Amino acid sequence: MAHITYKDGIPTLNEPWSVEDIQRCAQDRQESIELTEDQVDAVMWRLVESFDASIGINWKVIGMAIDTVVKETV
Repeated sequence: MAHITYKDGIPTLNEPWSVEDIQRCAQDRQESIELTEDQVDAVMWRLVESFDASIGINWKVIGMAIDTVVKETV
């Protein structure tokens, strides 16, 4: 869930996702996936690098990032 944080009195909208969220999404996939720490890190970087503000980060986007990282690391 997005929330507002303040830095120097300036509001910023944040959309926090955690390592646990990434791992939960991987385990909830059709074929449950157990990600390594390196794979979770790669998923998070992929989410940052491919961020699209018109879509945001959601479970589907996380799932697509997981699929891509798993294919690249097999």
